[in-house]
Amino acid sequence: SSPVALALGVEIGSKDIMRIRPRNYGVFHFELILDCAVYGATLGTLSLISYILNVIWVNNRPFDSFTGCNKEWNPDCAINFDARAVGFYALSLGILAHGFVCRHTRRSTFKQKFTGSKWLIASIILGVVLIVPTAYIPYVNTVIFQQGEVNGYGWAFIVIAVIIHLIVSEFYKFIKRTFMKDLAAIPANEADGDKDKKASS
Repeated sequence: SSPVALALGVEIGSKDIMRIRPRNYGVFHFELILDCAVYGATLGTLSLISYILNVIWVNNRPFDSFTGCNKEWNPDCAINFDARAVGFYALSLGILAHGFVCRHTRRSTFKQKFTGSKWLIASIILGVVLIVPTAYIPYVNTVIFQQGEVNGYGWAFIVIAVIIHLIVSEFYKFIKRTFMKDLAAIPANEADGDKDKKASS
């Protein structure tokens, strides 16, 4: 996620950015804390559900049937290791896709130009390329990352998890646009107009 964060840092400003009045609150304000809680809980929950479904629903194995899986790979831990990869991929790819969500705190992700930031797209592609070896290169997957390979059902869970995260993010942004007042979004000319009205009165 670090390359994605760096790419977001060089995003081109919106055309009306100079018409937005300065913010009068700090960095760690209520909305930012709420964003971290909602997005973090969504990504973490979807990753955990992907892991659980891969173990219980796909392979029909209880969790207490795995022994010694936190130390090293063995045939009895194959299902557990594969499920770990599914959970890891769901979380990692969800974070990469979340880069598009972070381009604006309230504006819909799908109303923004996906090709508007070449650095962001390049960083996401780089992230995907770096993640793939962790599950498919022998020794790297089972020894270093202690996970297995992602099968067909696993990829289905991963794609669904990423889509659900984007849907939840859109719904959350809609709630913020509808019910939460964004003081920083008031155009400067409107703010000046309010001051003139008060002065004249």
